Amino acid sequence: MSFWNLNTITALIFIAVILFLLWKDRKNIERHGIIFLRRTEKGIKILEKIASCCPKFWKILSTFGVFIGFSGSVFVFFYLLGNIINSFISVQTQPALSLVLPTLSTNFKMLPGVFLTPFWYWIIAIFFMVVVHEGMHGIIGLVERFKLNSVGWAVLGFIPAAFVEPEGEENIHTKKEKKFRKKEREKIKVEGGWQGGTLISRLRVLSAGSLGNFILAGLLALLIISTTTTAYGGREINGLFVHKGVMIIGVANNSAAEKYGIHPNLTITKVNGFKIKSIADFSRILDSVNSGSNVTLGNSNVTYNLIAGKYPKLNLTYNAKYSDYIMAYLERIFPIIEITGKNENPLVKLSKWKWIKNNFNFLNKKAELRISQIQKELNKKAYLGVSVSNYGHINEKVRPFFSAIFFIYGLISFMVVINLGIGLANLLPLKPLDGGLLWENLFEKISPKYGRRITLFLGILTLILIILSFGSSFL
Repeated sequence: MSFWNLNTITALIFIAVILFLLWKDRKNIERHGIIFLRRTEKGIKILEKIASCCPKFWKILSTFGVFIGFSGSVFVFFYLLGNIINSFISVQTQPALSLVLPTLSTNFKMLPGVFLTPFWYWIIAIFFMVVVHEGMHGIIGLVERFKLNSVGWAVLGFIPAAFVEPEGEENIHTKKEKKFRKKEREKIKVEGGWQGGTLISRLRVLSAGSLGNFILAGLLALLIISTTTTAYGGREINGLFVHKGVMIIGVANNSAAEKYGIHPNLTITKVNGFKIKSIADFSRILDSVNSGSNVTLGNSNVTYNLIAGKYPKLNLTYNAKYSDYIMAYLERIFPIIEITGKNENPLVKLSKWKWIKNNFNFLNKKAELRISQIQKELNKKAYLGVSVSNYGHINEKVRPFFSAIFFIYGLISFMVVINLGIGLANLLPLKPLDGGLLWENLFEKISPKYGRRITLFLGILTLILIILSFGSSFL
């Protein structure tokens, strides 16, 4: 693909526009390294209007946000720890953390420790994520009667962003201001100032940012669910495609399909006399067919009559996780493996119980029973040895808008992921992240003498886990 495509050209134009706006408004711009700030009173007025419209609602929501904040912090810490443990005991594991960076390519790409995202997806998603995050901090701060020192927009290199600073807790300051803050922190208890607020008020404000990201992710996820369907075997936008059947994309060696001459690229519109439009129809009909039964499939031009075979005996290697070890020991008390694996593919179930049989002697009898039951289930199922995909075309009514619809749907899906991911990452118990500040405020209230030391220790431990997580992605 040529470097000078539409994506590249528009990205360069966007960067040029940002630079022009910074130059034009240079008298009002503050620069701190590669960070450019533009403070404005309009932002505070907007937040004040939102905060004043229904303060009780914001109080209830932000109180719930404190619970979400601490719960999310505990979850993401142990998720990070569990992922690192998995990297040592598992054959394959995905890194818990990845840097999300823009690329001029139009495709997503996962590299060790890095998730490359098309430029416009990245810019738009990051902008909305930051605006919602900082906006929620500001709204809850005003509801809790904190004074806002400043509100405005920022540019980090070329990345548009927003910021909110409570009185007495500036996010951007000079070396002299940092030195002053360190010496005078305990004295800064002005009315409406950050240091003068109650514990619950500060916790509400600190947890509000990630709460806002989770709410945005939830609303966007509901939008996706309400405008898409899984009726055709995979999630797709309602009315975007006209389905006409399935297409065979692969034929397994020594399978019934290969024996009877079925080949890739064959379209299937009928199975056993029933019309099919999608993978869902194809799977539903085959699920009712036993091995050894006759199966008729084809289209208006060709028909194949074959006898379904049995599932081959595959010796799959189960990729165990640390949670599987925990569940195996709990299985003696409570059947947790069977409950969590209720909807698993039978082949995955089979490989899991074989792994259990080989690693946990006290579950030998149970494992042998489950292996026998699953094997009988597989022996009954019809096996043709084909892999299929949906076959059809774009709905002519939406064809002119297809590219735009596809872009918007992809953007919304990415925004769900980025808001959930960064919302959780922001709750890691590490300063200056909100998660670290949440725990610091709580620990200092419980133990004024040792609270900050406990927070520092927790932060160092979290930083070590982050480094190990990124390191494990290169193994």
